[in-house]
Amino acid sequence: MQAVAKARGRKGNLAWNNKVETGIQEHKPGTGGISLGRNAQPTRNREEGAKVRRAKALRPEKPIY
Repeated sequence: MQAVAKARGRKGNLAWNNKVETGIQEHKPGTGGISLGRNAQPTRNREEGAKVRRAKALRPEKPIY
């Protein structure tokens, strides 16, 4: 019984795959790459570091009770 269910499932899946149209995105020259270049990550790291330093500078030195 289980083998019949698997076979029916496979048959249905194959029929669906043959019928459905998958989305295809065209690649055209000059559309750009994935990343922003070699200095994207160091720039982001500098910005994040500056953000952390600003946040630490705004904290009070001694706890206020």
